Amino acid sequence: AEMLSIVIKEEEQNKALFNFIENAIFWLENNHEIANFHLLFMLELTLYLGCYPDGSNKELPYFDMELGQFTENPLTKINTKESEINTLKQLLGINFDSINELKLNAKQRTEFLNFMLDYFAIHLFDFKKPKSIEILSNIFN
Repeated sequence: AEMLSIVIKEEEQNKALFNFIENAIFWLENNHEIANFHLLFMLELTLYLGCYPDGSNKELPYFDMELGQFTENPLTKINTKESEINTLKQLLGINFDSINELKLNAKQRTEFLNFMLDYFAIHLFDFKKPKSIEILSNIFN
């Protein structure tokens, strides 16, 4: 909820975004294995915010955070870890029903969550990291 309150600033109606959020919440309420839900939710949210990563060349080894695409060589000073890139490659193109097939440990989830927060900060004007993430991290760690 906090993430949505930070990134959604539109005053006009966006039916596609509403439908995405509604369907995602419905899925979340009706499933028990939800450990990776937030990662796919954040990634899919970028589609409705206009900055979804281009996965057309995901066989390439690097991901440029500013361009939002995979590259042959690192193009910017923003470094991404190989594990973050691998998680991104796995998440691109899957749906919530397939999310449980993705086996990630807590460290991988945390790294990818931070990757997504950095991605949002690069692509969304006036993005502020949600405070709830630090609070939840302290509680669960």
